[in-house]
Amino acid sequence: MGCLITSAPSPSECTRESYFDNVRVCGVNTGFFHRFQSEVHAEMNCVCAAVEGGVSLKGCTTYISMPPCKNCFMHLKLSGVRRIVSRNRLCSTISSYLSTTDSITYEDIPDTEESKERRLKVVKESGREGDVEEMRRKRKRRKEIERERKERGKKERGVK
Repeated sequence: MGCLITSAPSPSECTRESYFDNVRVCGVNTGFFHRFQSEVHAEMNCVCAAVEGGVSLKGCTTYISMPPCKNCFMHLKLSGVRRIVSRNRLCSTISSYLSTTDSITYEDIPDTEESKERRLKVVKESGREGDVEEMRRKRKRRKEIERERKERGKKERGVK
């Protein structure tokens, strides 16, 4: 997953050339204890990088490939981010919170086949397809292990 935090350009400076000048910080999910686990979410990597670099996120917009978890949402809000954009809808807890405040907004912009193809092309051109496939296999296996663990727990408790 990825995250990009930008400052809001004024309408007069909103040009293709100046767009990248507005990027404050960007990041991806990373492992902390294990290489291919998403232990540190992209949003947290961005907030931490901003703190480390002395970069203010006040009034910024965050673009995230997936909606933030509750923990990342809280950190983005507390760091001063005022707008979050992602491809999917938020969980109900965060949606309920947004209905009570005007200090932060959320916008979901559905993904398109064209943008999916662009992302796949970037991965292929990077030469990192093997890493991506290995990460997917490990993620799938972790989900299977978790599902098996939950099933064992249910059986032990006598729950169907």
